[in-house]
Amino acid sequence: MSSRFFAQLGDSSDDSSSSDSEVEAPVAKQAAARQYSSILEESDEEKRVVRSSKDKRFSEINETIKAIRNHKKIKDITKVQEGFTTLCQIYAKSQSVISKNGCPRAFIRCIADLELYVREFWEDKEGRSKLNKINSKALAALRQNVRKYNKDFVSEIEEYHKDPESYEEVIEEDEDEIEKSDDEGVGFAPSSTKIAKKSRTTSSRGDDEEEFEDDSDDMWGDDSSEESSSDDEVPAIGYTAAYFLKKKDDDKKDKPNRKKKEPRQPTKVPANKEDEGWTTVSGTDKVTKEKPLFEEDAEITVELVNQKIAELSSVRGRRGAKRQKNIETLELLSGVCVSEELGIPILAKCMYYTCLAIFDYNPNMAVCMKVEIWVQLLTTLDKLLSLLEEHREVHFNEGMPEEEENLEDLEKQLTVAGSILVIMERADDEFTKLLRNLDPHGTEYVERLSDEAKLCGLILRVKAELSHRRATHEEMCRTYLREIEHLYYKVDYQTAIVEGEESSRSKMDTLCKYIYRYDSTDRIRTRAMLCHIYHHALHNRWSEGRDLMLMSHLQQSISHADIPTKILHNRTMVQLGLCAFRKGLIQHAHTTLNEIQSSQKSKELLAQVYLLRG
Repeated sequence: MSSRFFAQLGDSSDDSSSSDSEVEAPVAKQAAARQYSSILEESDEEKRVVRSSKDKRFSEINETIKAIRNHKKIKDITKVQEGFTTLCQIYAKSQSVISKNGCPRAFIRCIADLELYVREFWEDKEGRSKLNKINSKALAALRQNVRKYNKDFVSEIEEYHKDPESYEEVIEEDEDEIEKSDDEGVGFAPSSTKIAKKSRTTSSRGDDEEEFEDDSDDMWGDDSSEESSSDDEVPAIGYTAAYFLKKKDDDKKDKPNRKKKEPRQPTKVPANKEDEGWTTVSGTDKVTKEKPLFEEDAEITVELVNQKIAELSSVRGRRGAKRQKNIETLELLSGVCVSEELGIPILAKCMYYTCLAIFDYNPNMAVCMKVEIWVQLLTTLDKLLSLLEEHREVHFNEGMPEEEENLEDLEKQLTVAGSILVIMERADDEFTKLLRNLDPHGTEYVERLSDEAKLCGLILRVKAELSHRRATHEEMCRTYLREIEHLYYKVDYQTAIVEGEESSRSKMDTLCKYIYRYDSTDRIRTRAMLCHIYHHALHNRWSEGRDLMLMSHLQQSISHADIPTKILHNRTMVQLGLCAFRKGLIQHAHTTLNEIQSSQKSKELLAQVYLLRG
């Protein structure tokens, strides 16, 4: 473009030297106009280029393959994995084109070479050890993904390994070979700039001056005022990049001064006597209407309350369930049962489902519940047991379906589907979980330890309730085990037994012997026996504890027990060894403690490792 401009200047200078100053400015304008028009022609021609879907898809595949090869050279496994994922996505999008034209050979060669590259890299242990943590993880993931993805191309990969020379159509960086690749069937699409250069026709430098002047006359006009104004705007050299850049002054001209909108203030309405009892609400306030429990004209009956309980229980465990709202709704239902005098069975059912809703407050079973929720659980369970103690005619039945409940008919036994024992067991587990997640050196831990007396009282009340309605031996054994687990580790410091008060030894003997006699499951009997042995060892009764351990053959079957029972067994053995040491039986103490202490994992075996919690 600049040569054409100087050619015009050279032709005009040959005519006469006197007209140089007069012709210089118009010629500069004409050259600038010609330069600007050529730029517009180039952009228009480039926009007119249309590429087929085949060229687009194949060019994307080839560009991704080239990037994968470059990353393989520098051993950037993370980028190789990202490139392989992108290549698989592009191949999936190109199924319509590939079904017509066939699979690109460059793609088959890429996935086959990539599988070989990952295999060699994986076998090179020294090279793998030099990788950082991110690349080593990416290599493992890439190895799995490539092996899984290449299962769909087994036949094509085998053909490539048989004759790899026929797949030697690599991606060249030379532009001339890229243009030829589309004709050879490799699947490369020519770039848009090349097409624009081919389609563009360059005009010769020796254009006539008359045509040049005609163009300039049409564009610029003859008035001197127009020339002067154009001289201010257009530089004499031509249009440069700085001319098209946006200036700071233009921003101020384009953007009008807009005033910030002030927030609307509610208009105050004068209060009248007729408006008494009404409240003024501004337009910005959001009025949220809570859905009432029942309709206004609905007659509140036992059946209606039971339907509401079933509706709330149906959303238990769902992802979008409002757990706190369900607890509050069930407490409101309990108040409705009392105010409407619907009866004790439906009230007991509302309290029972309130306890279940409290247990569902935490969706993750591994996380302990909040202290406020725990206190609410103890309060609700205490109210439920007090209600059952006052009205012995109401019973809970664990195996009964809800359709067979009797909540109204006083001539028959009033029964509610559910189990008080299950609520008590879950409350006991939550108490243990709560203590485990607290700092044992803090004041809150001491405050929660005071709840053990309340929990033990609830266990005794549940035991009395079950014995009153003549529960099965299985339910009684489960209740006795919970009482034993809160008693076996406590030392009986009472030297002189008060008359009428039972000692901890006689209580443990009574509870454990009942379980030995009536329990049908191995777990409850095993745990009760271990607690019994621990209690003997804690009170320096070496012979009783040793004999009970040997006669039960627990050491032979403990390997099949669950993890909490194994931990209890290890603690019992340590306590038995300490009892022998206190008795002066050093040989027995060494034999008992040797197995635990020699493993160098005594804290893990006794579950005494302190875990840091965030």
